[in-house]
Amino acid sequence: VFTTNFLKDLKIQRSAPNDYIDSIIMSIITRSAVFIAILTFQLIKAPSTSASHATVTAVKSVNYAELIKWRVQQYQLYQLRSTLLSEALAKRLSSSKLASTTFSIPTVSSVSQIDGANPVPTDWECVISTEDDPKSCLYSFDAPPNTKVIAPKGTSQWISLYALNRLRRLDPTKVEPMWHSQYTIIKSWFGTSETSVLQHVGVKGWFVSSVLLDTPLIMRALLALSMFATLVSVLPVLEYFFNACILNSSFVWGRYNSWGRFLHAALPFKLLISQMTWNFVASKFDVLYKNVRDTIVDIECKILEDTVPVTNQDLGVDDSMTDKDEYAESVGDESYDDVTE
Repeated sequence: VFTTNFLKDLKIQRSAPNDYIDSIIMSIITRSAVFIAILTFQLIKAPSTSASHATVTAVKSVNYAELIKWRVQQYQLYQLRSTLLSEALAKRLSSSKLASTTFSIPTVSSVSQIDGANPVPTDWECVISTEDDPKSCLYSFDAPPNTKVIAPKGTSQWISLYALNRLRRLDPTKVEPMWHSQYTIIKSWFGTSETSVLQHVGVKGWFVSSVLLDTPLIMRALLALSMFATLVSVLPVLEYFFNACILNSSFVWGRYNSWGRFLHAALPFKLLISQMTWNFVASKFDVLYKNVRDTIVDIECKILEDTVPVTNQDLGVDDSMTDKDEYAESVGDESYDDVTE
């Protein structure tokens, strides 16, 4: 529009020759063409540039999301590894000489709570289950007649005292779940608190419970010493049979070529035989230890059965059982004295 108006003015005024006007027109047309070409190129290039920028942004967003996901996974793996290491270190610490209350590592079980409730200490009640007044048992449905049953104070969730103590020794993790983990049974009844039943067992019960069963190392040492003393006591008999049946036996020495090669074998073979012999002896010693421990646990249960007093006589003893001799035959003389008191 500007060029057309300018040419019209030149034609009207006729103040310039035609050659000059033509040169101006060609210059304007050339510049306009260049301007239009540049403008067109910019318009064509703009969409592709924006698209590439959007693509780069999308790629960066995807990479950032993957980076965040990787970081979260690494954090979770780090927490899981820390938990596994804590469990392993706590297990090793509990079995070492460094085990103490001042230096402990938290574990999943130590910081967990069942049903969101904390177990509370509780006192106990003890009665006698009789044929006329039987008591239910959480462990065996019905308590055996003329045996003592125990329950948290104020409840009727009875369990046989014999079964409770045996369960405490064989598998203590199942004791408190018998009452849905509402009470600290082991600490309250078998610990050092005022409500402990172990305060009634006397010196014999203290030696059985605290010295033998609570410290397995002492029990193993006493068992090993007793076996050694037995071996020493029968050593003369063993020497006699060894001299008579082995050293002076033609049957044994006639087969020297068979067992002599084992006697003069290389050192690694002797070490292997020694290791196999040690493993065999240790396994048999463990079996003997478990059998002896079960026997001592039964003795502890009988001691508790005889010494723990009955707290509620009306619930545990029938009114017809008033004669001392009749009642003593059913529960024992020691328990009768505790009940009458």
